[in-house]
Amino acid sequence: MTKIKNKDIVILSNIEWDFQWQRHQIFASFFSQISRKVVFIESQAKRNPNIKDIPRIIERFLRFLKSRGQKTPRKKADKHGNNLIVFSPLVLPSTFKVFRAFNRKIFIPWLVKSIQKQGITDPIIMNYSPTQTSIDIIKTIKPRFVIYDCVENFPEYPGVPKDTAEIENIIFEEADMVITDSKFLYEKAKNIRTDVIRILPGVDYRHFSQADTGQLSDPPKTLCYFGGIHERRIDFALLQELASSRELTIKIFGPVKSKMPSFPKNVIFHGAIPYKKLPEHLKKCDCFILPYKISEFTKGIIPAKIFECFATGKPIIVTPLPSFQEFKDLIYFGNTGSQWLKELQEMEHLENEQKYERRKMLAKENSWENRFQKLLTNLENKLASEKE
Repeated sequence: MTKIKNKDIVILSNIEWDFQWQRHQIFASFFSQISRKVVFIESQAKRNPNIKDIPRIIERFLRFLKSRGQKTPRKKADKHGNNLIVFSPLVLPSTFKVFRAFNRKIFIPWLVKSIQKQGITDPIIMNYSPTQTSIDIIKTIKPRFVIYDCVENFPEYPGVPKDTAEIENIIFEEADMVITDSKFLYEKAKNIRTDVIRILPGVDYRHFSQADTGQLSDPPKTLCYFGGIHERRIDFALLQELASSRELTIKIFGPVKSKMPSFPKNVIFHGAIPYKKLPEHLKKCDCFILPYKISEFTKGIIPAKIFECFATGKPIIVTPLPSFQEFKDLIYFGNTGSQWLKELQEMEHLENEQKYERRKMLAKENSWENRFQKLLTNLENKLASEKE
């Protein structure tokens, strides 16, 4: 029987529960199937808010007020059971000393007390957020074990406090276990501690393979991107250049999180699509595009959608992020829209059955179940070594 069965898990997330389904929620859901209770604490502010953040702040505050009037915070009673509880913490951004002091004296004690009211004792904490607030929450909870899951190059995130790198180094050093996803972040963490573990993103193969339409046999005409759209990640100039070819239709599925430039009519923004319905839309696509900006921040990104795209067998064209080099034999690269257009023109002749089948096999091998099992095995080994 797993050593996690009677343990409580607290996840300090850097996203909200209802945001795009990814590593944070997936691991929380897997833990809820085998552990006693799981508490998912939604994102704490990484930077000072601006005008565009006001609707999200109001929504968070209303959820906070609602939870104050309930016996318990939000519970997720689905196929994963009803032992997963979501908290919307009311905390100030961890930017100024006065904000940190206020959090430490007022908000964090309330948050920890609320968690303890759920019967959480001696938990395992999985931290995604390298902030002073996270450090203070961990110290107040006094957990039995701390995991730091480093999935972004946070010190390069626009608008974060100047001491974020210093804070993250403290978290690297003090955590009982450190995991990363991209090779870039793995090498970065290894400079601080040698026992870092790399766990790549995964994929729900059965779900995304529904969009498989077989090997590409004609020049690609319909291109597709799915995921969040923000100027700090997406190269809008590249997209505009790509869209200059009126023979192409570019479909984009996902929430727009920043101000957008103007695009021609052959670029179609469909907005957020429910997860269950995504494959039926992706099925109509000939080729996926991952137009990420190249920056110090994005160098740490390895998007889970690379394996989700692989599950369809369809070709993918990307910008040359370090993470994508591992798959260079299965994807196509370009720095500019003109380079992408050249690759697209030649793709019909470059594609073959071997690439198509290898993509699908790689997706099968990289399921979220396998990812969680690797996490669980390493965690249980660490817990066992503590008792020796």
